[in-house]
Amino acid sequence: RSAGRRRPGNLDASGEWVMSAASRRLLATCILLSANGLAACLPVRALALGTAAGTDIVARATLTYTMGGTPHTGVSNDALVRVDEVIDFAIVWQDADAVEAFPGESARALAYRVQNTGNGNETFLLAALSALAGDDFDPNAVRVFLDRGGDGAFDPGDEAYARGVNDPQLPPDRSIVVFVVADIPPDAADGATGHAKLVVTSGTGVGAPGTVVIGAGDDGTNAVLGAGGGFGEGTGTFVVVGVDLQLVKSASVSDPDGGGDPRPGAVITYTIVANVLGAGTARGVVVSDAVPTPTMYVPGSLRLNGTAVTDAADGDPGDFDATGSGTLTVRLGDLTAASACLLYTSDAADE
Repeated sequence: RSAGRRRPGNLDASGEWVMSAASRRLLATCILLSANGLAACLPVRALALGTAAGTDIVARATLTYTMGGTPHTGVSNDALVRVDEVIDFAIVWQDADAVEAFPGESARALAYRVQNTGNGNETFLLAALSALAGDDFDPNAVRVFLDRGGDGAFDPGDEAYARGVNDPQLPPDRSIVVFVVADIPPDAADGATGHAKLVVTSGTGVGAPGTVVIGAGDDGTNAVLGAGGGFGEGTGTFVVVGVDLQLVKSASVSDPDGGGDPRPGAVITYTIVANVLGAGTARGVVVSDAVPTPTMYVPGSLRLNGTAVTDAADGDPGDFDATGSGTLTVRLGDLTAASACLLYTSDAADE
């Protein structure tokens, strides 16, 4: 120390200096830069980006110094900061493009992913709207379903949403797929579009970004409304498309002598071609073809685009006498005008 400069503190019974409380506070926040007594105070800021709400951040500083050639250390008290909950979320329309629908079709679905991008557990309230500007028609009877199957596709096993009954609760970074389901008006014109919107609000509240809700966060922390203010929405679109599916069936005969005479013992090969006209998609196409009397089906003769299909009701697209008695059944799936014309052949022997 410089001559005439008094050390901060007092001597204890053993002759050691004891720092005053004010000196300890100063030393806890300052670092000595040189022996001439100049010091710099360093402000400390704790960043909790991504840290879970309710987490305790404990900060403790240590100090080493020398007095009279003897090294000394000091430890500060613990500075405790508990992380508040930030409420934020994202809504993304999942469908790659406008969802096709037919005039008068019911229960068509738009898919949205709702993700909790905040740092705490949050409950979300949902609503659907269809009276929107900028489209050609308003989808009817809009309602909300939750994807309980987890496959991202709307199906009968998904759960109808009821506000206050099954509001989705999401931990941080978790998401759920939500469907806005609607019916298409029967008079909707080909090519017409209809919008439907999913509206999501935080169960904690809605307000200006940065609004603090005292004690509403996880573990009794405060809740802070994020950039969206506890509110979000996403809009998807239905488009009406026309589709017409035509089946063309033909027959060719092969008699036992190698000719084409349709006499007893001859084999008739039936061919059915499926053609799709229009811009839409014919979904879940199934062809049923009853074997005509007085013929009988030749076992193992069913072919789909030249590939053999078994007669049993197994994993392939067709069967005989399983789905329908005395009937060939072929499941063609979804067909569009861009699909190759699907055809199948089968043989029937003239009894």
